[in-house]
Amino acid sequence: MDCFVHDLLEKPVPGNFDGIYSLDVLEHIAPDLEDKFIRNMLSSLDEKGVMIIGTPSLESQKWASAQSKIGHVNCKSGEELRDVMKEYFSNVFIFFYE
Repeated sequence: MDCFVHDLLEKPVPGNFDGIYSLDVLEHIAPDLEDKFIRNMLSSLDEKGVMIIGTPSLESQKWASAQSKIGHVNCKSGEELRDVMKEYFSNVFIFFYE
């Protein structure tokens, strides 16, 4: 495994990957940059690849600390996340709790 730092708001990761895993990142991406962020990830994903995106739900924010809420600029309800992901993927599975 190779580890490196890369800004997905700048450009896609060079290469073609079978899977992409993004945990606790999307909620920190400004809504106006969300499309660019997702498209840059998709540009690096194989046509038959799988992407897993984990993010706190909007519903869970009632338990978040004030400090945590400052950086969470793009939390979504389960339904909102599903709607966004359907713009990019033909198969979307949402797992969340309140």
